[in-house]
Amino acid sequence: MATTPQPENIVEVLTEREIRAAEKRIGLVRITLLAIALFVLMPVRIATYGFEGSIWFDVTALSLVLVGALVLAWLIRTPFPARPLGYVAIVLDFALMASFLYAHSIWGFDSESNKTLARSDMSLIFAFVLNGLNGLRLSTRQAIVSGLCCLAVVAEVMWIDTAIHHEAFLVPILVLLLMLVLGTTGGSLLMVAKTRELIGEAASMQTEALRVRGVLSRYVSQQVADTILQEDLTRVGGKRRRVTLLFSDIRGFTSMSEQMPPEHVVSLLNAYFSRMVGALFSYEGTLDKYIGDGMMAVFGAPVPQEDHAWRAVQAAFRMRQELDALNRERAATGEAPLRIGIGIHTGEAVIGNIGTDQRLDYTAIGDAVNTASRIESLTKDHGVDILLSAETYLEIKDRVIVRPVRDVAIRGKTDQLDLFILEGLKHTVPAAEVPDPIG
Repeated sequence: MATTPQPENIVEVLTEREIRAAEKRIGLVRITLLAIALFVLMPVRIATYGFEGSIWFDVTALSLVLVGALVLAWLIRTPFPARPLGYVAIVLDFALMASFLYAHSIWGFDSESNKTLARSDMSLIFAFVLNGLNGLRLSTRQAIVSGLCCLAVVAEVMWIDTAIHHEAFLVPILVLLLMLVLGTTGGSLLMVAKTRELIGEAASMQTEALRVRGVLSRYVSQQVADTILQEDLTRVGGKRRRVTLLFSDIRGFTSMSEQMPPEHVVSLLNAYFSRMVGALFSYEGTLDKYIGDGMMAVFGAPVPQEDHAWRAVQAAFRMRQELDALNRERAATGEAPLRIGIGIHTGEAVIGNIGTDQRLDYTAIGDAVNTASRIESLTKDHGVDILLSAETYLEIKDRVIVRPVRDVAIRGKTDQLDLFILEGLKHTVPAAEVPDPIG
């Protein structure tokens, strides 16, 4: 039986997915800024000032980093781990900023090269922007590393201005720069914490959805479960709908179980229901409930099916085949064969949630349900395994081989009914492959 994924596992998957998405977004911003700087700002600067100062270094560095950014963008689309790429990108970004700042201090960014870097260089502004964006990476460590790199860039600027250019040390400028470092780093850490909290909530919701889907898949086929999950089936009440109902039971199981240990009884029922419910699900029937060693199934609800009668009859025939296979296995170990009775009836029933807001049971009720149950009990009296009502037979009469049983009295009904013993099918629709509902 497949286990429901734990929230921790889903958190890891969602986090990794978000980290990759964040790295792609940051990469897109990086490539856009580099392209603008290289193909827009640089030509404007050359046209304005000519080939002075650090122009050759700027063009070369921008070109190399643009190539590196494109390589990172390609790697993030491969199975390459995303976290190491984040560290590489942080180092790449701040190394570029630090290189620009040093180059501009040596060669000058323009003809007015005496301006202090702390007040005029765009590279410092980009460093703060990149530090703030780092919170998208969902990594506390990377946010701290980015903050330290940004702090190192600020320290480099102050060192260049005071030691190389011999500018006066301005405390207000230093305080402002440190506040920007702490602010952008704190914003990144806050973004990481909040996003991880949201991911945790999303993981819990997804875990619950998977649990509900897992439980639901034990009652209906996967296709039906997907449809049900898209609808609102939480309200009390029901709708009248024409459906086909199937009841089944193991003949003589009570006396048989009295002679077996409880563990053997459970093992036998698991093996039996695994095959029988699988047959129901292969034709997209809905398991309404287990009734001791019997069960009740509905075809045509909660998902409407035009051919619900035909699906129910095919499922019953498949159950007969599955029982034959199970009995061959039991015969090989010296165990007695099982015999079952199946009753099928088509009619109107009320389908919906019965109960209260605290405890709901999605089921079918009505005279059609009682009739199907009575028909199943008559299989024992007539010594057959599958009986169809006239209503069911009329909908699929060209597809089945039957033997009629006329004027049968049914407990609780004044009129006698015509029933039909299912002997075979003229043709079948291939059953869908379904997982083991018992596990």
